[in-house]
Amino acid sequence: MMPVRTTSSLLPVITLLLTLLTECAGQSGLGWWDIWQYDGLQGPEYWGKSHSAWRLCSEGKQQSPIDLRAERLLYDPDLQRFEVEAPRGISGVIQNTGRRVVFSLDRSSPVVRIFGGPLSYRYNLHEIEIKFGDDDSHGSEHAVNGKPFPLEVQLTFYNERYTSYARAEESVQGLVKLGIFVLPWNETSRGLSKLTAIDVVKDIVYRGDEVNVTNFNVKQLFPRTFEYLTYEGSLTIPGCFETVTWIIMNKPLRISRYQLNSLRELVRDFQDDDSFRPFQNTFRPIQLLGRRAIRTNIAKRVEDPEFDKACPQSRRQIKYKVSTTP
Repeated sequence: MMPVRTTSSLLPVITLLLTLLTECAGQSGLGWWDIWQYDGLQGPEYWGKSHSAWRLCSEGKQQSPIDLRAERLLYDPDLQRFEVEAPRGISGVIQNTGRRVVFSLDRSSPVVRIFGGPLSYRYNLHEIEIKFGDDDSHGSEHAVNGKPFPLEVQLTFYNERYTSYARAEESVQGLVKLGIFVLPWNETSRGLSKLTAIDVVKDIVYRGDEVNVTNFNVKQLFPRTFEYLTYEGSLTIPGCFETVTWIIMNKPLRISRYQLNSLRELVRDFQDDDSFRPFQNTFRPIQLLGRRAIRTNIAKRVEDPEFDKACPQSRRQIKYKVSTTP
């Protein structure tokens, strides 16, 4: 009788493959920090195993993204609106990195800051990333009551106490990431349209492609609401540092079906490669919330006569839902 091959017996093989991948990366001029993907042996399941600096990806207790369950929301009356300080027009580059579609500010561009709300410090904008899937059933990293959105825009800010993003990402209260869900609609929201315009997307089809974006008004990206959810979490890419205050807006943006489909035509390979893989499903799987609190300033209360009778003085929020109309 042949022995059954167990999962544990596969671990040395996986470790060997990861080691070979790292060695090949070194020979090609890439560093070990570049060896990760969203699928296969370089996917999220193996991030924490591929290098000790990424151990939080598998061992961390405050990882992101999470499922925003309505029953886990805690109303915090002290959560005020946050403020965004931004010039009307900034410049930068939007790039297809093969793993991410990301807008980075020019060094000469004026500083964009966020402060107030759940934040004790002021944070400077570092980049804006667009997460999406190959169909409408998934795409966002965060979910609401188990349901993801087709797309999520994430703005990353770093604490201005630090001289650079690199120092801030490993430091306590170093980062803020602001997530905005996006729904397919007849038209695209103004701020988002600047990043997803057909003229922009057609120039970043292949890995390494980039295009300049000028006169971008970041404030137009923010939905017309002061309501949000916030929790303490992590980066959703290696090394998964648990230094992030997440803010999730309670109203989605819009994107036209045409622009959404154009994003789904991007590929994650170089133009001169032999074959092309679609640039899709660039999101990390949902992580456990554990004992973390998800606080909110959403004060809309759903009446429950039985609960009110039993606890007439309670200020607890009974039920929440995220807006589904842009």
